[in-house]
Amino acid sequence: MIDEKRPLILISNDDGWEAKGINQLVDMVRNLGDVLVCAPDGARSGMSCAFSATTPLRLTLRRQEPGVEVWSCNGTPTDCVKWCWAVSIMATMPR
Repeated sequence: MIDEKRPLILISNDDGWEAKGINQLVDMVRNLGDVLVCAPDGARSGMSCAFSATTPLRLTLRRQEPGVEVWSCNGTPTDCVKWCWAVSIMATMPR
């Protein structure tokens, strides 16, 4: 669950949500704010500027703990960042 009073930290990569590096980064910054991770469901090295134009995106919640949500996406790293950005804006909008 995202807490609107804490900073929101968006994390993505091109190595996939299960990569050692992204998980170590989450562990390092989780005390600084709420962490929203969306990374590809597998390695997408060399595709950081690509985006999905015709493929429907599928998002899967992989982990949810206090202050941390980890999602995977069948798209590219750019698709992941666009999704995180949209979610972060929606989370900060007044209700």
